[in-house]
Amino acid sequence: MNRILLLLFFLFFFFNSFSVDVRVGLKSISNSSSITFIASGAPYDILSGKRKVITLKKDESVRIEIRGALMNLKKYGKSKGTFRKLKFITQADSAFFRIRSNHPETVTIPYDGNVLLTIRDNYIQVVNEVPLERYVAAVVESEIGDRKEAEFLKACSILARTFVMSHWDRHSVDGFSVCDETHCQAYNSRSRFNTAIRPAVMETGNKVLTDSLCHLIAAPYHSNCGGQTMAAQDVWSKPLHNTRSVKDSFCLAGEHALWEYSLPKNEWIHYLKSNGILLTDTSLVDSLLCFNQDERSTYFNSSGASIPLRKIRDDFHLKSTFFSICIQNDLVIFSGRGFGHGVGLCQEGALEMALVGYTTKEILDFYFDDVRVTDLSELEYEK
Repeated sequence: MNRILLLLFFLFFFFNSFSVDVRVGLKSISNSSSITFIASGAPYDILSGKRKVITLKKDESVRIEIRGALMNLKKYGKSKGTFRKLKFITQADSAFFRIRSNHPETVTIPYDGNVLLTIRDNYIQVVNEVPLERYVAAVVESEIGDRKEAEFLKACSILARTFVMSHWDRHSVDGFSVCDETHCQAYNSRSRFNTAIRPAVMETGNKVLTDSLCHLIAAPYHSNCGGQTMAAQDVWSKPLHNTRSVKDSFCLAGEHALWEYSLPKNEWIHYLKSNGILLTDTSLVDSLLCFNQDERSTYFNSSGASIPLRKIRDDFHLKSTFFSICIQNDLVIFSGRGFGHGVGLCQEGALEMALVGYTTKEILDFYFDDVRVTDLSELEYEK
């Protein structure tokens, strides 16, 4: 019983000791002309500037609708005024909120923290201001689901924290730091299902990954590398220090290790021609259409011309650039490996490493070059 009380004390202290809030643009509720906000767990105050408009009790809701250049705030169908900006704030640790778009209609999603509403491009922009460690817990659950391996969860927590701190101004032009989509980090809701995540976040609290000069690294990661990761410059045409190509046998039995895609041969021929590859020797057409990757490449090469594999992946919505191509009758078969851009940490490989006994630091050292785990307090000057 005493151990349980001690754990609860540390959890309470940890999740109330934040000095940094992350501003997350909720694109999942973007392009909305009407939303519903529900105070959950505790009351929320609704402010316009410094003035309190109303207080919502636990489980009370309001509806916010576009009216010209302003937002109309309604409670129980009665207008409480029109506003350019609204902020929903709470001081209670038990508080969270639920929110949904009414037009277009979306499901109701719970989040921690506070909310700022403004009008942008004739729609309501929703920005979630959430304490850093609660954001990290939510990202880890969104990214990896119900996995409970402690060393894996700690590695994911350090990377999620590092990623957001090193991309703090990614969406500054939009009025927030990061969005909830995967190109920032998946942020689907508050952490609520996987009870193993918060202890992992707590144990790695404020810890980030830095290089030898104590600078934050970019901290990219992906689902499955298919057996080999890539250096950033081979994917994005610019280097990210501390990323490198690593042979990774740990992910080969993962859920996303293999995939297949097919399309008609004449469509593939047309695609190659439209990208500058001319198949003039009809006796060699099938061989020129084929492509083999034993190790990761950057370009599809044929007839003296080349196409970036990243372009092919984007154009055909493939799971990765790690694929080989062969001809079967009138079909072109893509035999693929992995899922994602392939740079940095491979999640399914890291999970397998944890399962067979590797530590958090050993996992991070395997995927990144010359990195160390550093406390954020030592990097405060950077932010």
